[in-house]
Amino acid sequence: MATAERIIQLLRNQDEKGLEILYDNYSSALYGISFRILNNEEYAEEALQNSFLKVWNNINKYDSSKGSLFTWMSQIVRNSSLDIRRLKSFEKQKKTETFEVNV
Repeated sequence: MATAERIIQLLRNQDEKGLEILYDNYSSALYGISFRILNNEEYAEEALQNSFLKVWNNINKYDSSKGSLFTWMSQIVRNSSLDIRRLKSFEKQKKTETFEVNV
């Protein structure tokens, strides 16, 4: 397993190898967090994918003095999962609304 510092450096250099290592080392645990929130495989995978993109695009915002890499990523996954849950709930609510037509 590569060290977190090595992974962070690769990501900051926009080296895709860093993303591969990150995925190999953390995807299972992060997927578990997402699945517990969403209780749906498809949505959990969507949240995980969104989260890895956010990590890739925002790695320069990561501050090791505020927490570990895993802690930072788990917050991203949690927030992405909650966003998807809200969106899917809203979409479901929209589909079930009925409109009364007064003629």
